[in-house]
Amino acid sequence: MVDANRRSNQNDGVFSRSAYSSAWFFAQNPTFTVSDFAAAAPERGRIGNHTLLAHHLNAGHIVRVRRGLYAAVPPGTEAENFIVDPYLIAAKAAPDAIIAYHSALSFHGLAYSVRQVITYLTTLEDCKTFSFQGVTYQPVQHPRVLLKNQKETAFVDKQDYRGQYVSVTSPERTLVDTLDRITLSGGPEEIWRSLAAITYLKIDDVIAYVSLLENSTTAAKVGLFLQQHQKHLLFADEKLAPLERLKPRAPRYMFRSKQEGKLISRWNLIVPEEIIQHEWEEVI
Repeated sequence: MVDANRRSNQNDGVFSRSAYSSAWFFAQNPTFTVSDFAAAAPERGRIGNHTLLAHHLNAGHIVRVRRGLYAAVPPGTEAENFIVDPYLIAAKAAPDAIIAYHSALSFHGLAYSVRQVITYLTTLEDCKTFSFQGVTYQPVQHPRVLLKNQKETAFVDKQDYRGQYVSVTSPERTLVDTLDRITLSGGPEEIWRSLAAITYLKIDDVIAYVSLLENSTTAAKVGLFLQQHQKHLLFADEKLAPLERLKPRAPRYMFRSKQEGKLISRWNLIVPEEIIQHEWEEVI
């Protein structure tokens, strides 16, 4: 009887330690992968980790986002009513996930409209789009030139967001990326309206990143945007000289979907009238 009680007490102690360890882990990791959980206590082993995760899932301490990805439910919150922050999910959607394009605009508080799609960059080719709680998570490959030159993490910020580190393209890179791939960024009007909310930019970083992309049309689009917003961004016109040197040699359409507009000779860019005139702006 003494031995049985001793074994029971020992088991209770082990469970208590595991419960305490898990509670601490959940507090430090709002979203996490199975690999993250296993790395925090390798002594539990694969079966032990699987059993413990199943216990916490059944107890409502965590919710499963997709296979291998979980979110911790704050104490006192019902699991079925808990809405997981989409950026925290995106941050763990791939080991190298970087929030980008329109999602980066939103993260930086610049997006003009709300989208139920979170886009993240990754070097992994087997990542698949998935949905959770009404939000779609879309993996996107980096521009090939960045991968070729091993510059995919250029101008990426790592920010402490709600207790978890999140990788997101910097405002400077976000500006360039959205103009480079408009289909991932909400379209011409959405991009122009969103980017107009920027109040400060490191112009040298913008130019440096444009140079990395090696795309003359993108350089021209960025140059046009900066020219239009030069006054409130407070920089000298001479700063645009490197972008002028990178512009197309022959006129290009600003957007392939809009084969019309006015030629802006400084940038060799055929620009839709609504971009030139800001026709969407409301008359007050």
